[in-house]
Order: sequence, then structure tokens, then C-alpha cells
Amino acid sequence: MPESTLVLLASVVTVLSLGCHCCRNFDPAAFSASGNASLFAIEARGRLGNHLMGYTIVMALKKVLGVDAVVMAETDRFVRRYFDPAHAVPVLEETYCNWQDIEFRPYEGGIDELVENEELHKGKLLNLWPMGYKVYSYDADRLVN
Repeated sequence: MPESTLVLLASVVTVLSLGCHCCRNFDPAAFSASGNASLFAIEARGRLGNHLMGYTIVMALKKVLGVDAVVMAETDRFVRRYFDPAHAVPVLEETYCNWQDIEFRPYEGGIDELVENEELHKGKLLNLWPMGYKVYSYDADRLVN
């Protein structure tokens, strides 16, 4: 048997035994045309608490709003280092081969607006709080009053 055939067979056996964690290409035209649920991404920065908060937020938004959600590989590494999450949130870099080409729109609004504005739940590519979450005055007013 030629060496290239053996390498191919070894790769197939590895994928079958470990499960395929193959990425796929994101197709913006197909996404826009299909009326898909929005895709929310979050890139937490900092230490464990920030990564846990980001992971938890997108996991909850995915469940409650029915949107798709992804975290960055760094967040996934932080979470898996200390926990074995039962409800895994997909990792952007592992899910989409062309993840760097996805044109996410920065979302800097409040969490209430994100949850209540149903227009944000369909067909949007949102990068949640790329500069970090800030408590806006209307959010702060509700907390105080």
C-alpha cells in the first residue's frame, strides 16, 4: 500500500475514534438569506471571572433567546481548565474555518435592550461589548431605584 494511502487511513481512523472537530466555512450570503437566528460572539479579556461571565452570558442568551452563540478559544481554555461544562458553548475559531472573515457588528448597548429588542435575535452578527461591558445610566438608574 502506498505511504499516502496509509497516512489517509490513519487520519480517518483518528477522526472516527476521536470525533471530528472540523470547522466549516461561514457563508455570509447564505446566513443573510436564510433568516437564521443571530450569531452572538463574546471575547472576554482578563482573568477567570471575566471569562466565566462572558461564557455564562452567551450560554444564557443562547438558551433564552434561541440565538446562536460562540466564545473565543481563550475563554474556552479558561473555563475548561477549571470546569467541565455540561452545556458547551461552541468556540468561534473551531466552528468556522474563516472566522476572521466574519463581519461582526460591535454591540455596545445594554443587556436589557439586547434581550428585549427582538430585531437583534434574527439575522444579526453581533460582537457583544468588544470594549467591555459598561453599565449605562439607564441601567444604573434601574439598579438604584
